Amino acid sequence: MKKPFKFVLHEEEAPPFDIIGISSSFNDYRMGWFLNNVLGWKLVQAKDELEIPLKKTKQWTPFSYYTFEHETYHYQVFLLKNKQNGALVASEFPELDFLLILHNNHEIQLDSLINDLRAQSGIIAAYRYSSETISASEYLQFN
Repeated sequence: MKKPFKFVLHEEEAPPFDIIGISSSFNDYRMGWFLNNVLGWKLVQAKDELEIPLKKTKQWTPFSYYTFEHETYHYQVFLLKNKQNGALVASEFPELDFLLILHNNHEIQLDSLINDLRAQSGIIAAYRYSSETISASEYLQFN
């Protein structure tokens, strides 16, 4: 009698990405406009929404965001307001107003970007976070 063949399915983990937490009094569209002018990006509001389950209730909640992909270097930038619809994306960091997320970044020096952001009058604070420090990071893939 032949031994049965067994298939094992391994889920591929998403690659880590960079997150900059920003505290600012700007609205989301104003922050997008501001970053476009300061950094030369072309952030636009995405047509779809990102759905993330809330940490406490596990209820899926929609979050709008802005997106930009660099034509030459192919890194992607996402601007997500942390507080939307009475919910927090990064519930462990309620003091953050925005999450600036960079996927496939091999071009931007994050320390330089953070210093540039901190130097702007409309930004109160900017800090670097790893994707492992934010519990909702598995949902921040924007596919």
